[in-house]
Amino acid sequence: MPDCSKRPDDCHDTAILNQLDGFSLRPMLSLPFDGAIDPASVTSATLYFAALTSGGELADAPPIGIDQVVWSPNAHTLSVRPASTLDAYAGVAGLLTLAP
Repeated sequence: MPDCSKRPDDCHDTAILNQLDGFSLRPMLSLPFDGAIDPASVTSATLYFAALTSGGELADAPPIGIDQVVWSPNAHTLSVRPASTLDAYAGVAGLLTLAP
């Protein structure tokens, strides 16, 4: 923490930041795999997000594709970012399918 007697604005800013929940509307999500994959096969047609109803069923809403894919070969981890914002008040499912 900054010295609040010398930098009160920094302390105020830090206090406000500490109240945030950390939720991101466009999170980078990491998906571990058992082995290597072809990152070129990961598209909005094979990996997308779908809104859920309050009962946990798929909602009647258009799917949200992905717009950023990062493959970490040493860790066998795929990181993806949704193409648009997620609804902060709705459940969301990530769906990974076989290549079309």
